[in-house]
Amino acid sequence: MEMIDSTTGKVVATVPIGDGVDGNVFDPGTQLAFSSNGEGTVTIAHEDSPEKLTVVQTLKTQRGARTIALDSKTHNIYLAAGSGESCKVLVFGK
Repeated sequence: MEMIDSTTGKVVATVPIGDGVDGNVFDPGTQLAFSSNGEGTVTIAHEDSPEKLTVVQTLKTQRGARTIALDSKTHNIYLAAGSGESCKVLVFGK
């Protein structure tokens, strides 16, 4: 996962994430960045400063659960999981 300066376009920080990334979201209320990975994990990184990210957790989810959404009021993340006619939404919070 890369953190980019939106003014200059320069990459200012990177952290390793899992395989098969589909989406990333940033929660400004918690300063946490989330990367949903098709291998069945979510990488959670904290923005320590404008130029530093630190991985705080690799959350085990479900293989193939890649599409991610954030509720910035509750700070919950939502992942779509399943295949064929069987789908579910995984919800994770503090």
